[in-house]
Amino acid sequence: MVRGIIASGRKVPEDVAVIGHDNWTVFSTDSHPTLTTFDNNIPLIGKTAAHMLIDAINGKVQHGVTLVECPIMVRETTEGA
Repeated sequence: MVRGIIASGRKVPEDVAVIGHDNWTVFSTDSHPTLTTFDNNIPLIGKTAAHMLIDAINGKVQHGVTLVECPIMVRETTEGA
C-alpha cells in the first residue's frame, strides 16, 4: 500500500498517513518507511481467553466485555502527520 502511495507521487506521511494493526515485524519494522501499527497484544488475548474458558468449565461463567490494552506503536508512516 505504501509503495502504491509513493508511486502515485504522494509522500508518506506528509500527504497520506498510514496505520496498520497486529504489529508484525515483517510489515511494521522491516518495511520502509516503518509502519505505525496497533499491537493487538495477541499473547494477552490468548491468556485471557484461556483463563475465561477454565473459569467457565469450573462453573464461573463471565459475561460482558473484556478489554485488552492494544498500544499504538508510532513509526515513520505517521510521524509528524
